Amino acid sequence: MQPADRLSSEGKAEGVSPYLLWGIWLMWLLFLIQPGVAFVQMTPSLLKVAALTGFVLFIGVYLWATWQEAYRLTRASPMDYRFKRGWWLPLAILTGLGVVLPFLQGAWGLGGFIYASASVAGRLTVRQAVLVFSGLALLVPVLGILISADWPTVLLLAFLVPAVGIIVATFSRAFCTNRELRLARREIARLAISEERLRFARDLHDLLGHSLSLITLKSELAGQLIPEDPAQAQQEVRDIEAAARTALQEVREAVAGYRQTTLASELQRARELLAAAGILCIIENNAGVLPAASEALLAWVVREGVTNVMRHSRAKQCVISFTRQPDAICMAITDNGRGNGQSAGKPGNGLRGIAERVEALEGRCEVGPAGKHGFRLAVTLPLPAERGKRSLALPAAQTRGAV
Repeated sequence: MQPADRLSSEGKAEGVSPYLLWGIWLMWLLFLIQPGVAFVQMTPSLLKVAALTGFVLFIGVYLWATWQEAYRLTRASPMDYRFKRGWWLPLAILTGLGVVLPFLQGAWGLGGFIYASASVAGRLTVRQAVLVFSGLALLVPVLGILISADWPTVLLLAFLVPAVGIIVATFSRAFCTNRELRLARREIARLAISEERLRFARDLHDLLGHSLSLITLKSELAGQLIPEDPAQAQQEVRDIEAAARTALQEVREAVAGYRQTTLASELQRARELLAAAGILCIIENNAGVLPAASEALLAWVVREGVTNVMRHSRAKQCVISFTRQPDAICMAITDNGRGNGQSAGKPGNGLRGIAERVEALEGRCEVGPAGKHGFRLAVTLPLPAERGKRSLALPAAQTRGAV
C-alpha cells in the first residue's frame, strides 16, 4: 500500500459521525427563527413569494455547504482537505442573498452574513479568513446605514459575523490537527515495528551469511569429490554437518536474546517510543532484583502495554510503575487517554496474551478504566520472599522522571 493510500484509508475520523459534527453549524440556525416568522407574517404578495423563495434558498445553500464541511472533516484525508477548491461558491451565494435580506426583513436581516462566514470558515487559510471576515463585517454597517437600522443591532451583528467565523474555523482546525496527530502516532508505531524487523533481518543476515556460504561451498565441493575421492567427500559432509549445527545454535541464541530482553532495555525503549509519539512518560521503578522468568514477562508486558497506549489511547501521559512487596512485584501502566479502546467489549489479542502468560506464573492481571479517563493495565507476580531489594534496571537518578 502506498503512503497516500494508507492515509486515505486510515484518515477517516473513527467513531465520529458527520451528522454529529454537523451540529456545530446547525446550532446557528436558531438565529433564523425570528426572520422566518417575520417572512411568514408578511401580507400575501409577489414580494412575500420572492422573499420566502430567497429565504428557503439561503437556508438550502447553507445546509448544503456546511454538510460538505462536516463530511470532509470526518471522511477526507487531512492532507487533502485544506486544498479543496470551490469554497468561494457558497460564500458568494450566501453573501449575495445576505445583501438582499436587510431590505426585505430589516435590521435583523443583516444576520445573514453570520451564516456566510460560518459556511466556509473551516476551509480558509489565516489570510483568507482575515479578508473574508473583515469584508463581511464591513458590509453590516454599510447596509445598516442604507436601511436606517439602529446602531446597537448593527454593532452586535458586526461583532457576531467574525466571531462566529473564528469559532467555526478554530473548531475545524483543532479537529483536523487531532486527526493528523492520531495518524502521526499510528505511523510512528508502524515505523518502530518496521525498524525492529529490519534490525532483526540485518542481524540474522550477518549471523547466517558466513555459515550458509560455507555450507554452500562445501556442498558443491562434496558433490565433486564423491566420484573421485569418497573419503574426502565424507569429511566435507561432516564439515557441512558441523557448520549447520553451529548456525542452528547461533540462530537459537539470537532468537533467545531477542525474546529475553531485559526490563531495563524495554523501559528505555518505552521512553523513546512514547517521547517520539508526543506522550509524556513517567517511570517509577522500585522493582529490585527479579527472577529471570518474572523479569522477562514484565519486559514483555511493558512492550505490549506501551504499544497499546500508542495505538489506541490518544493519551498525553503514560505512567509505568513498579512496586516491590515482600512476596510479590506489582506493575501498572496507566494512561490518561480515551480508555485504550479495550475497556468496552472483549479485550484484544495482546491483552489476552498478557493474561495467559501472567496466569502461567500464578500471577494476576487486571485491566480497566483509570478514573473518568484513561486506561490501566496492572500485573502482580508472586516472588520468593528472600529475594534482595537491590535496584534493577535503571540507576536511581533515572528511575523516576519524564521524557
